[in-house]
Amino acid sequence: MKKNKIYIAGPVTGIPDYQERFRKAKEKIVAEYGTEQFEYVIPSELCPSHWSWLRSMVKCVWHLLKCQMVVFLPGWEKSKGATIENNIAHRTHKAIRYLPLNYLCDNHIESEYMDD
Repeated sequence: MKKNKIYIAGPVTGIPDYQERFRKAKEKIVAEYGTEQFEYVIPSELCPSHWSWLRSMVKCVWHLLKCQMVVFLPGWEKSKGATIENNIAHRTHKAIRYLPLNYLCDNHIESEYMDD
């Protein structure tokens, strides 16, 4: 069975610990969605840090287009690259999820889908 792909988008440029942020987000998202039906794609695993912004964006967008869902990390709206990815995700009718500001905190409790 072919797995659906989830692309994890967020700010990279100017974020010293971006690799750690993406790793932590991926762990939490995998815990939520599992690995049986989904594969996960993140920029920090696609592009070496010495690549130019443009080269990285071309590769990331190419991978985003092959995904069925895009999950945006907090702060995405301040990132030129993630804003472009958001525009592409909307225009290509991807399923989109925006993570809350406290999602990457260790004590975050996911209440987004819980009933009151």
